[in-house]
Amino acid sequence: MDPNKLKSRFTLIGFLVGLCFPLIAIIIDILFKGIGFSLASIAEIHEINPILFLIDIAPLVLAVVAYLIGGNFARLRETSLDKIARQEKKISKYAEYTENLINGKYDQSFDFGEEESVLVSSLSKLKETLMETEERERRQLWTSEGLARFIEVLRSDRDNLNTLAARIISNLVQYLEANQGGIFVVEEVEGENVLQMLSAYAYDKERFLQKHIKPGEGLVGQAFKEGEKIFLTDIPKNYLNITSGLGESMPKCLLIVPLILNEEVYGVLELASFNIFAEHEIEFVEKLSDNIAATISGIKVAERTSSLLKESQMNTEQMRSQEEEMRQNMEELTATQEELQRKELEYQQRIEDLETKLKKHEKVSS
Repeated sequence: MDPNKLKSRFTLIGFLVGLCFPLIAIIIDILFKGIGFSLASIAEIHEINPILFLIDIAPLVLAVVAYLIGGNFARLRETSLDKIARQEKKISKYAEYTENLINGKYDQSFDFGEEESVLVSSLSKLKETLMETEERERRQLWTSEGLARFIEVLRSDRDNLNTLAARIISNLVQYLEANQGGIFVVEEVEGENVLQMLSAYAYDKERFLQKHIKPGEGLVGQAFKEGEKIFLTDIPKNYLNITSGLGESMPKCLLIVPLILNEEVYGVLELASFNIFAEHEIEFVEKLSDNIAATISGIKVAERTSSLLKESQMNTEQMRSQEEEMRQNMEELTATQEELQRKELEYQQRIEDLETKLKKHEKVSS
């Protein structure tokens, strides 16, 4: 309602209420004196009782008082309505802000004012909690999707370790959005276990010059020897250079993770990036390293089994060949013995014939 109308209404009510006082006083006085009701009688009782003049101004007094009260009431009402409007506006903003937080819009800004410090604190905690929850879920999803992706990679090319290593390191560098990486596998060279680089991704060609790394040699050899990961954000100068479209520059971080299964090191992963690896990314590589180590172990067991099978087959074939040779030798020996026996019989027969002829000749001679 308009403040002027409100004040006018209060003034009118005050005047009407005030008007009741002189009317009641006049009526009572006329009835008490037993005179008729007329303007003359009203004038008469005013002359008799001058206090009625004071009562006559009651409507004006109450009208002024009511006007003042109406003004104050109008101001209070206006102030209250304004405060209610501001509160409704704030509540609407709070509701919108909270709804945006629930919908994942965390980049919004809102000035709550100093008087709502408790509410601000609660909403800030809600925002932080929701952001942390969403970030944790995002990282868990990223890790789960990555492990599922690499399970498929590890299932492929199990008959060719070099091809599998190339797929592992290329997919890993791309998934981590790193810049380069290499995978080393333990091999026995001249009776000593060394690391052999099977595959690299985005490395400078000079990195391929050193294909064998001994235990304790360099950072990769250190991780191999100690069986512990190495994570550096302060990389030694000239350790490696990343070649990109922007030229050559040093990476910001280096991650070296040994491939361990049942406390045995099967190889080492080496990754370098311009961006610092996050904690969940490092944990992902460590989890993946267990799967890679198990896969390499399985491939090596299969290779040893295949090698032993081939060796066994070769030995079997060799034994069969030797048996056949011995059988042929025995047949030849048997044939020779039979020939000797035949000739011996032939010789004995000849001897007997000669002895018979000799005896006949002696009889004839005698």
